[in-house]
Amino acid sequence: MKICNNCNKGFSDDLNFCPECGAALSASIQESVVNPPDITPPRTDVSPGGADAKSYFDGGLLGLIGVRILTAIVVGITFGIAYPWMEVYRQKWIAKHTVVDGYRLTFDGTGGQLFGKYILWCFLTVITFGIYAFWLVINAKKWIAKHTFMTDASGAKIGSSENGAESTSYFDGGLLELIGVSASVLIMSVITFGIGYPWARTFYQKWLTRHTVVSGKRLNFYGTGGQLFGKYILWCFLTVITLGIYGLWLGIKMTKWIAEYTSAIDKPAEKTLTVGGSGSYFDGGLFDWMSVIAAAFVMTGITWGIAFPWAYTFAHKWKIEHTAVDGRRLRFDGKGKELFGKYVRLLIPALVYYLLYVFLIALVGISLNSPFGGESGMRAISLIDIIGGGMSILRFLSLCTMMVSLLWFVITLKKWTAKHTHGLE
Repeated sequence: MKICNNCNKGFSDDLNFCPECGAALSASIQESVVNPPDITPPRTDVSPGGADAKSYFDGGLLGLIGVRILTAIVVGITFGIAYPWMEVYRQKWIAKHTVVDGYRLTFDGTGGQLFGKYILWCFLTVITFGIYAFWLVINAKKWIAKHTFMTDASGAKIGSSENGAESTSYFDGGLLELIGVSASVLIMSVITFGIGYPWARTFYQKWLTRHTVVSGKRLNFYGTGGQLFGKYILWCFLTVITLGIYGLWLGIKMTKWIAEYTSAIDKPAEKTLTVGGSGSYFDGGLFDWMSVIAAAFVMTGITWGIAFPWAYTFAHKWKIEHTAVDGRRLRFDGKGKELFGKYVRLLIPALVYYLLYVFLIALVGISLNSPFGGESGMRAISLIDIIGGGMSILRFLSLCTMMVSLLWFVITLKKWTAKHTHGLE
């Protein structure tokens, strides 16, 4: 057996090159005893992007407090004008102390770039009487993600947007999903008296992370509610016995925990199965499922049903991506806007019948308020009888049409869902 001096991998004596790194025999191979002991020294550094690369946040509590206090003071004395510059300062500090898969992050946005957007967002919020405020959070996340990059060993940005090139960092989450997911955290926390918060917070973080791409790498979050629950109980206990003093550390503790389980590397599923084998399973959790349902109901309810396609897509995506068939995990690539057109076809018959119904009611009202008596009044009563019969027929036709339309939509929905469901290779 031979060992490569370049990568320390063992290989057969009959080879003239290392199959791992490709180094030639004359340059890097030395003879070794058969089955040598494993004496590879521990690595003092981890190459960025490797399978064993770590993710972490190394910022400290005092640094975080200092950033927050300075931001509050500067924004206050400038009456909010300096907010863009202080937000950029805060994001640079966060990025500088964050490492993902061995890559340290950097933030290249400037206060001048954000200032123009900041003024526009404030103006739109004012003229829409606060309605545009719903878009502020999503716009801010998109702008921050666009200017966040990984750096290589030399500190150079990977996938920078310099020289007019399109940024390889972005956030593609939608407003309705963000509102639904955020609301689900509150709902889950309230109905479980705070016990379900770790699962709800983890669910939110998974959504947020999987919609974030940094330097061309889509991030994933692998933390679980069960892992956070123990820390959550400990943190609450320490906060209580220290009369709230430990609460100062909660933000930094949560940030470190989130960073630790954030990665751009696809981690193996907890159940490792051979593709094509007989293992089929669903690994979604109860609290996550409750959060999904809560988010979907919020998305549909606040839009009077208009956002149902997006709510359905959001919920079904979660269900599909937690399902494996014969060892092959599934994925769902359907979009809410694709489903919206089919959904509108279901609503059109109902809308038409509703308008006709309103028209007939208006006719009844006109007839009852007719200023003519006698024979004209008798004719009005006859007209009311005719209209009443027409309304009865219309109600029957409306019910039949709605049932047929609903059945058609259910079948169409199943076909559309199947079309966009695929197995991962």
